[in-house]
Amino acid sequence: MEDTQTADALLEPDLAFHRAILATTYNDMLAYIGNMPSLALSESIKLTSRHPNTHALSLPRHKAIYTAIAHHDALAARQASVVQLDNARADANSILGGSALER
Repeated sequence: MEDTQTADALLEPDLAFHRAILATTYNDMLAYIGNMPSLALSESIKLTSRHPNTHALSLPRHKAIYTAIAHHDALAARQASVVQLDNARADANSILGGSALER
C-alpha cells in the first residue's frame, strides 16, 4: 500500500489487506463470508479514495491495525479498526454531502 501513488492504484492493495486479515483468522467460514461483500468494500474504497489525501491519512491507520494484529493485541486491533472505520465514514459523508452514513 505504501508504494501506491493514486487512489485507483490503492484499491487492489487495500482489498488485499482486508483479505489478508481474513486469512489470519484461520477460519475458513469467516474468510468465505468476509470475501462475499468485496464488491461493496471495493465501492466504499473507491468512494472514500476521492477524499483529498486519503492515502496519506489512511496508511498510518492501516499500519496500526496491522501492527496490533502482528502483536496479537486484539484490543489494539479493535481500537485501530474503529478509528479507521470512523474516519472512512466521515470521508464518505463529506463526499456524499452529509448524513448519508450516519450511525
